[in-house]
Amino acid sequence: MTSGLPNMNDDIRNISNGSINSFFSLRDSGLSAFLTPQIDAPGQIFRYCSGATPQALVGVLQRATNQNLRSFANEHLFEPLGMNSVRWDTAWDGSPFGGLGIP
Repeated sequence: MTSGLPNMNDDIRNISNGSINSFFSLRDSGLSAFLTPQIDAPGQIFRYCSGATPQALVGVLQRATNQNLRSFANEHLFEPLGMNSVRWDTAWDGSPFGGLGIP
């Protein structure tokens, strides 16, 4: 929460011309979040962020595992825990939301 990226409120709205979910609606939500301009130097200011920071991590993990994070989580997290009916909301590109969407 000290990445320097904006949170999900006014900071993202200002950066993305009024659309709070803009990076969730692009072709590659992880890359788009990763490329979101920082508004502070990393490690300097705590800013709760359930948007850009976690979605950038989704992109990194998907590239590292070479699979959709939901598939990876099913195999390595949810199924071993016996969680067989997990609902996880996704961005337009099919990537799960990194910071929200599991009710």
